Amino acid sequence: MKSIFFLAFYAILGSIQTNLPTNVIVGQHQLSLEEAERILGESAILKERTNDTKNDMYVSKTTFTAKAVEEKTQKQGNVYYMIERYTTEEDATKTIQSFIESNQNDKGFELLADCGDQAFFHTDKHNFCLIVVRKANKMIRIKVNKVTAKTSFVEVRKIGKELMGRL
Repeated sequence: MKSIFFLAFYAILGSIQTNLPTNVIVGQHQLSLEEAERILGESAILKERTNDTKNDMYVSKTTFTAKAVEEKTQKQGNVYYMIERYTTEEDATKTIQSFIESNQNDKGFELLADCGDQAFFHTDKHNFCLIVVRKANKMIRIKVNKVTAKTSFVEVRKIGKELMGRL
């Protein structure tokens, strides 16, 4: 009886995967717990993961939170990850371009030439760091809020590149 249940369960799962909208990105596009821990520099937990399709645009959001609170500052780091697949490359380009134009004159803003088609890194070194990378019609964002002494800006950049390479 158990084997019939499991066969039916796997058949349902298989049909769900094959009936995904055509604009959903499949594969290793998600930020893993291990990657979030590399960014935070400490153990973390998955707080939330959502996937949605609206107006032919796929959006996946993930939040990881550090398990510990930094004793000195009472900060608890969070990693927010988002991947979007736009209908057209032009739409993705317009979005990242508006981010660049809004932030390019801020201290800690840096365009990245070696990552995707367009990318930037931005940090105030005390509260947040952010990398946004566009490749064709896809865009990822990794943001750390409540930067702690353990937060690795190097890993944020490295993982941003790795994720784009997996798309």
